[in-house]
Amino acid sequence: MAEWDYTGISYDVGVQVTIPRGIFFDGSNWYVTGQFGAFIYLGVVYKYDINFNFTDEFYVVNYQDTSPQGIFFDGSNWFILGSSTNRVYKYDINFNYTGFSYYVGDQDTISRGIFFDGNNWWMVGNSTNRVYKYEGPIQTEGKADITSILVYNDTIGMVYEFAPGGPFGDWVPSNPEGRKGDSIRIYVEVTNNGMGDDLKTEIIGDVVGEDIFYLGAGMTHISNFYFTMPNKNSNITINTYHWKSEVVGWVWDNSSVWDVNTWQ
Repeated sequence: MAEWDYTGISYDVGVQVTIPRGIFFDGSNWYVTGQFGAFIYLGVVYKYDINFNFTDEFYVVNYQDTSPQGIFFDGSNWFILGSSTNRVYKYDINFNYTGFSYYVGDQDTISRGIFFDGNNWWMVGNSTNRVYKYEGPIQTEGKADITSILVYNDTIGMVYEFAPGGPFGDWVPSNPEGRKGDSIRIYVEVTNNGMGDDLKTEIIGDVVGEDIFYLGAGMTHISNFYFTMPNKNSNITINTYHWKSEVVGWVWDNSSVWDVNTWQ
């Protein structure tokens, strides 16, 4: 038999979805993305057995994109290309959205199929009739880099600026000072130098607090923390994190360890 001779065999999936788009086989089951479905109107992945018998399992992905196209499983995560938003969305093995996505609309605004060959991602663009190659695994994690730290002693009107340096991207400060009862305000500016959206700034030690926020790639966010100066030196650590997955959780990015000195 010559390559790609039609076998005469086909399978009807129209009972589940009237506009099927993408398809993937994981070795045991077939997965089909669809734009209009019998159970959910827009944006669903349907699961079939090896002979295309519907397993009664489907996964709703329309909170991310109502027009899912290409679909790929890398052994750990599902990736779905949404043509309404021109983004590749990353899901865990059970199709729970991880919060991470990657924009491909700069190359083509009608994105269709995706595939990962172990080294590079490939995307088919319908408006340009081109196949686009992306270097390495798609970077979907954020990276919360500290770009500025200021400590304000609002009671006496002093401002202390921290200088970057030290190993592992740590921030080395010049210690601020305050008197018992002074109002201290800590200003932390974070820039997302990754692709994910979920970031966190945390302060621990003698002062405790956290700020969880969503931040686009290249954007900055300011976290403010407040405390009243006690009658002793205060040891404080500032940490920043990005969210990786439900399994891994928060991943550390930067730290700053310092003291706020007191005087009588």
